Amino acid sequence: MIAEDSGTYTCRAVNLVGSDEVLCTLTCRSSAQILTDTQNELGLEQIHYLEDKSKYQRQEVIEETTTQAPIFTTSLNNVEIKEGQRAHFECRLIPVSDATMKIEWFHNNKPVKAGSRFIETNNFGFVALDIMYAYPEDSGTYTCRAKNIIGEAITSATAIVHCKIRHLNRSSFIR
Repeated sequence: MIAEDSGTYTCRAVNLVGSDEVLCTLTCRSSAQILTDTQNELGLEQIHYLEDKSKYQRQEVIEETTTQAPIFTTSLNNVEIKEGQRAHFECRLIPVSDATMKIEWFHNNKPVKAGSRFIETNNFGFVALDIMYAYPEDSGTYTCRAKNIIGEAITSATAIVHCKIRHLNRSSFIR
């Protein structure tokens, strides 16, 4: 940096909700060891061309906001599986490109606990919940709630997870 780089720099962020900015003052001292004159005029012209801020000037972009409350275009289906199998719930949702959309999953009206067995997916309107290696206690009602700044939508389904039947052989009773 050279003395000419000294000054106040501003970083500003703006969206539909508001704006904020932070200021920073930079002071650079000149040094006799720094050469500010070019010895390659053609190279300097190329640098000026690349550093031309008018070509790369950022413009204020208004974020797209949704004009639609969430709607499930397909609902969750009931699941009946055996213990140890994967339970899979899926549905489709619009609008698909809503950055304000929040997807929440519930099991018997309690939030699904995030963990290695529960995998949530939300990609371009495809919403899914996978329960890896389901247990009988995973049985119950599963609800998916989609919520944005305009409204919310809910879809529910039931999961039934049957216990594994453990077969005992006669030798386990003989002592």
